[in-house]
Formats: sequence, structure tokens, C-alpha cells
Amino acid sequence: MVKENDKCIVILLGTAQDAGIPQVGCSCANCSRAIMDNKYNRCAASLGILNPHSGNGYLIDATPDFKEQMILLKEIKHKYLSTSTRPPIGRGRYDLGLKGIFLTHAHMGHYTGLLQLGKEGCSAESMPIYLTRSMKKFLAGNQPFKDLIRSHHVIPQTITPGKPCLTEKNLAITPIMVQHRHEYSDCVGFLLAGPNKRLLYVPDMDVLTRTILDLIPKVDIAILDGTFYSGEELPPHRNFEDTPHPTILKSIRELSPYSKRTRIHFTHFNHTNPVLDPDSDPAKYVKSLGFGLVPERWTFRL
Repeated sequence: MVKENDKCIVILLGTAQDAGIPQVGCSCANCSRAIMDNKYNRCAASLGILNPHSGNGYLIDATPDFKEQMILLKEIKHKYLSTSTRPPIGRGRYDLGLKGIFLTHAHMGHYTGLLQLGKEGCSAESMPIYLTRSMKKFLAGNQPFKDLIRSHHVIPQTITPGKPCLTEKNLAITPIMVQHRHEYSDCVGFLLAGPNKRLLYVPDMDVLTRTILDLIPKVDIAILDGTFYSGEELPPHRNFEDTPHPTILKSIRELSPYSKRTRIHFTHFNHTNPVLDPDSDPAKYVKSLGFGLVPERWTFRL
């Protein structure tokens, strides 16, 4: 029997589409509400992981909100890990509290936070970044990320979909291939296995592939792409076909057979998504069917 305090801790550090909420230059209802009251602000989608057994912390995706998310992750670490102590103020080197960063793909909201690790930022030393061969080629071939690698601020660790890329007591992480726009790199999600529960995290995809559908009944929690509620959210000058995502309504139809066995939640919400208003009919409808809409700072154990 694994003690509660030995179970891995997972925290939603961000739940918005790449540009966050509010989005630059937007006056839609969701962005206006967030501008007026910052409790409605949302950071770009990211997941923090803490393993109490090893004391190690990990991050899935380095977003444009990296600074704020790292502060939050350290606060959670101090709260839940009794061995974690706060460094004296004004002394010592930077302490990120991270043992590695896992990257899903090369779209703006999922990797640009890596720049905070460079010499203009915290000047990290040999931070492991776990990424596919395609993603590694993209970073190594483009500045300023090329310099991050050359200066050993980050150390790429190539991962292969379907094969565990990290295994330690009470935690295993395996990349899962995802069908998503491949302008710059391929795309993966991650399967997390703790001592008691398994979680599937896929914040971005074009469609629910057979691979993902087959995995869902094998996990306890699935956190999936919920960018759009429906295909009617984008303004006339934006083509939905240019930014394909399975809408929440479509996903619910496909995922309903699995929702009693697996807790299914949505994340990566676009600023246009009506479910961001918890009192809206769409938000109430999703929840009435047994699906979840993950809030920021949601913390649970695996």
C-alpha cells in the first residue's frame, strides 16, 4: 500500500491556448472579464509534476508564462514536500526546482518559455529537455534556441513515442504520438504513471486518433484538447480549417462511452471558448454529461 504522501503530485499550471487569456488586442467577453478581474486570467497550458519519493520536479511544456508557472510550481513543492525548504533570500544561485522539461511540439505556447533558461534569463546549467527527434532538429536549427543548446543551458534528450522516457520510483513518463499540425515538428502527448493512478495529457491535437481512444479506458484521468467548444467561435476572417482541433462537442460524442470508467477533462481553452464562463450554458452542459473543465492550480495525486 502506497502512502498518500508518497503519491506523485500533478498540478495544472496553465489551461489556456498558447496566447493565454486575456489575449493581446482582444475585447471579447472572456478577455474583457479577465482584464477587469485578474482572477479570470489563464496561463498557457502546462502541467507540473512532483515526485515526493525523489523530490524531483518536472514540467510539461515551457510556455510564454514560464516565470509565473515556475513560481507556482515552487510554491506547490514547498507546500507538499516536507523535505523542500525555501532558500535564504539574497543568497545562492538560481534554483528552478526542476529536473527536466518535457516538450509536446513546436507551437508558440509550448516551447518559447525555454528562452528564460538562457543567459538573458536565469542562465540554467544543463537542464534536460525531453523532446522528439523532430523537435530537437527544429530547436538546434533555429536561433535563439540553437544557442541554448550550444551553451549547455539545455541538454536535449531524444524521446521515442511509445517508449518510457523517464522511470523512477513512483513515476514513469511515456510520450504518445499525436496527430497535430506539423509545420515545424511532430507532436506528442504524455502518459504519466504514478504508484496508484495513470494520467493521459494531450493538450493539442487535430483529431482523436485510435491510439488516444484506445488509451483512455486504460487510464484513470485524461486531460485533453478542449480549444474550441464549437466550430462557430472564430470570427469571419479566421478559417477554422487553418487551426483544426476537435471541438468539445465533437469530443464528447466520441468519448461518452469511456466517461464512466475514466475521468475526462478538457484544457487548452481558446479565449473565445464560452466554457470559460463557469455560469454559461455550455459550461453547465459539459459538466452535466460527466466531463470536466480543468481550473488553473488544480492539484491531485497519482
